[in-house]
Amino acid sequence: MLGSLLAEEVFAYFLVFARIGAAFLLLPGFSSQFFNPRARLLLAIAVSLVVTPVVAPSLPAMPTQVMDMFLMLGAEVLIGLFIGSLGAIIVATLEIAGMMISFQSGLANATLFNPLLSSQASLIGTFLFLAGVLLIFVTDLHHMMILALVDSFSALSPGRLPPGEDLADSVARRLGDSFALGFKLAAPFFAIGLLFNTVLGILARLMPQLMVFFLGLPVNIMLMMLALSIALPVMMAVFMSDFSASFQNLTRPGGG
Repeated sequence: MLGSLLAEEVFAYFLVFARIGAAFLLLPGFSSQFFNPRARLLLAIAVSLVVTPVVAPSLPAMPTQVMDMFLMLGAEVLIGLFIGSLGAIIVATLEIAGMMISFQSGLANATLFNPLLSSQASLIGTFLFLAGVLLIFVTDLHHMMILALVDSFSALSPGRLPPGEDLADSVARRLGDSFALGFKLAAPFFAIGLLFNTVLGILARLMPQLMVFFLGLPVNIMLMMLALSIALPVMMAVFMSDFSASFQNLTRPGGG
């Protein structure tokens, strides 16, 4: 009887660890390439140890068939990857906004290595992305990501994969919301760019001999950098508010 009880406890722990460990592979900050894999593994193990007693009532009983056990663990891994991918999409809002601002400022071809994603990205997009991830951890919003994982055991039944159309719909809606928010964050820069290019067009008509491109590009960059320095606090506040609200709704039925 003691052996059976111990097996149940171990199975429950691995069920929780499968979801949390998989989510940590994609969640912003935790998935950074500079986050030591051993430290990430130890963190996932520690969080799973704390979470398992809390979510134990919602966990299914250990199946008698080995294949059923692996299927349940696989479902947990997929749910964890789903939650982690939604978190990554939320933070990608800043990179989308940064790319739009880069196009308006004439810095679209100025790329920089993003150390958190190990990929090339626009200069402004990389700056906004790094600033956003930094603020998430400075303001302790990474706790909300962990709480969302805990709540997911109530919203998404452990051991059973939700319908594929629901997962696809959540990802599609989250992608649309991220793109829309990125456009809103970059909207002031579109207005400045439109006004500045209109002035340049009028100047080119009045003085055809003037090389407006060489005159306007440095001025445009200067205006965009000035606007970014002024708008950055508001942009970060709007993003942090959306990040908090998104993770609060992430695992609710119909949320995401």
